[in-house]
Amino acid sequence: VRVASPKPVYNKGESVDLDISAAYYYGQPLGGQTVNVRVFRTPKFDYSPVGLFDFEGAESYLGQTGGATSRQLVLDKNQKLDSDGITSIRFAPEKIDQDFRYSVLASVTAESETITGSGGFSVNRSPFYIKVFRDNQVFGPGEDARLTVQLVPYDRTLSADEKAKLIGDRDVSGVLYSRSFYWISQEAEREKISTKVAKTGSDGRAELSFQIPKAGHFMIQLEAESPTGGSTSNDITLWASGRQDTIDMPVKDLKLTAGKDLYRVGDMAEILVLSPVAAGHVFISLEGSRLYH
Repeated sequence: VRVASPKPVYNKGESVDLDISAAYYYGQPLGGQTVNVRVFRTPKFDYSPVGLFDFEGAESYLGQTGGATSRQLVLDKNQKLDSDGITSIRFAPEKIDQDFRYSVLASVTAESETITGSGGFSVNRSPFYIKVFRDNQVFGPGEDARLTVQLVPYDRTLSADEKAKLIGDRDVSGVLYSRSFYWISQEAEREKISTKVAKTGSDGRAELSFQIPKAGHFMIQLEAESPTGGSTSNDITLWASGRQDTIDMPVKDLKLTAGKDLYRVGDMAEILVLSPVAAGHVFISLEGSRLYH
């Protein structure tokens, strides 16, 4: 059983034509059989690590987007194969407010055996997504959080001119919010602190900088409009704390937050320690194959 779609990437509002065929291994088509088609969707999330990659292949790794492990069934239908063992299904994705990866499972039962084929595609809010490069996520009050924003096309077959036309000269807006919480993990409110707008170069990159006004938990919401009229967004979180600051945060246990996800040999690691207990003492050890410190 084979499942195919004309292209791997679709924009919001486009319909997807799925071509399904089934045949015996020796070539005879499974004409007239019933095929069960199920379509699942999984949200896609961009992974923008804090810190700098310093190894071969980093560019291709950063070009990947992550995804959730849970999936939602959005289509389940039966359809007859024609005499050549072929059928087509037009699938119209629901209105989306985030990017999704869709997987298709097509199953045919013949002679007491069920054979399943699979395929996949993605449906996105715009032709590109926002990748964020930053060298830290823990700051002191009054420091600037500097971001490099990269618009990355989903279609990797674009020529250099097509790519520059798609992601160049685009406005990227960023809004800095402070956040408060209740009941450990429930967000109580967001307070808008500042808004910045930057224009991308021909390479799709733009620079944004936000001053962190005080200690606390913050979020930067980034958004960019596509030439088709849709928009895409990306949210990043960050912390601000001086030494021995008190931050009203949703923690019931000790929590350690590193300034970066990635370090190189010789880098100094800043660790933010969040504790539900004030005015206490913390014992900290650095361990690997042995106790280092």
